[in-house]
Amino acid sequence: MNTTPSGREQILWNKTLLANVIETKKGYAFKSSWYSEIGTPIVRVSNFTENSIDCLNLARIPHNIAADYTRYRLEKNDIIIQTVGSWPSNPASVVGKCVRTPAEAAGSLLNQNAVKIIPVNRVDNSFLYYVLKSEQFSQYIIGTAQGAASQAAITLDAIRAYSFLCPPLETQRRIASILGAYDDLIEVNRRRVAVWEEMARGLFEEWFVRFRFPGHENIPIIDTPDGPLPEGWQMGAVRDVAVLKSGYAFKSASFVEGGRYNLVTIKHVHDGKLIPPFESNLESTPENMPRHCLIGEGDILLSLTGNVGRTCLAWGDNLLLNQRVAKIEPTGRAFRSFSYAWFRQTRTLAFLQQIANGAAQQNLSPIQTMGLPILIPPTSLAAQFEESMGPALESIVLGFKTTANLEKQRDLLLPRLISGQLSVASAERELEKVA
Repeated sequence: MNTTPSGREQILWNKTLLANVIETKKGYAFKSSWYSEIGTPIVRVSNFTENSIDCLNLARIPHNIAADYTRYRLEKNDIIIQTVGSWPSNPASVVGKCVRTPAEAAGSLLNQNAVKIIPVNRVDNSFLYYVLKSEQFSQYIIGTAQGAASQAAITLDAIRAYSFLCPPLETQRRIASILGAYDDLIEVNRRRVAVWEEMARGLFEEWFVRFRFPGHENIPIIDTPDGPLPEGWQMGAVRDVAVLKSGYAFKSASFVEGGRYNLVTIKHVHDGKLIPPFESNLESTPENMPRHCLIGEGDILLSLTGNVGRTCLAWGDNLLLNQRVAKIEPTGRAFRSFSYAWFRQTRTLAFLQQIANGAAQQNLSPIQTMGLPILIPPTSLAAQFEESMGPALESIVLGFKTTANLEKQRDLLLPRLISGQLSVASAERELEKVA
């Protein structure tokens, strides 16, 4: 079957099977008994992120064992598909997920439950990646999956049987360049957010843990019942700097698909990130819903159940606070950045997880959390910290919004470009406006 893309390009596209343009290499079932502190890294599906691989916690095996398995080696930009995982109800590890190997994972070995897709026969690697990232391929491959409620699996035959429109190699590369440019802009924004986050944590550590705040040389250290403290500092409770307000128990019967308001639940609150999509919507708010359950951009959110203690900044429009999520409201503007940075500290997260209780899952009490001891600096110093870090928190929120907008534009372009419905020249002009 042949088709002609829209616009003036008038280039012939041919429908083909993946089997005609790829080879595959399945991962190996490396034994956990081989794992060691040092050695060659192993990439498992648990290391997959949305588009890439998290290299912070890769398992390793000794180099002498790894030397016998070099055929499973990964290189930068290798395409990998997860062949065993969850159904789409758990998108964190969904079967059929497609990722690309980052530079820092080059030289790693691919574990079982994943397959490397190797382009051959004049198909561009990056173009092929976007074909496999498309909603069309995702829906197709999920439709072929089999398995129980807890786990699904796809076959290599199903992958190979997928058909798609394949343009000439030059057009493939132009399409990949456009979509790749959006991904590059998205990555730049993510790195900026990471820098601002690290800046907030680092400055908090410097000022309020090491006591190296501005003018500390002129502030005497006083012996107190709580130990040596800078003059004017005191030990208090979290409630002295912030109040935790729990969300509302919205009734599912009131949910309206595509409604005006988006419900923020614990699954959306991650460590440092508020991650959509928000599947539950309401057209109007309940009359008895507390006012604080309306979430504003920049509000500080805390997970109270499951993965407790995760803290992030809110962004987006018309958000509502569901039960099991709390809003952290500083007692005064001076303590906003201080409160956020304190809850984002690694030691704070570990302590919150330690005090959480519950048999089936952890539960964090807002009242107990507000009673936790905390070292409180003078309000004037907290205000200085807010003056320094407040703009960074605003930049974090803006970064998330910008990233979401870029992702939306890319996701709208992707199916239209790889199907030929949108001319490459038109997409290139649109990219110039964004860049």
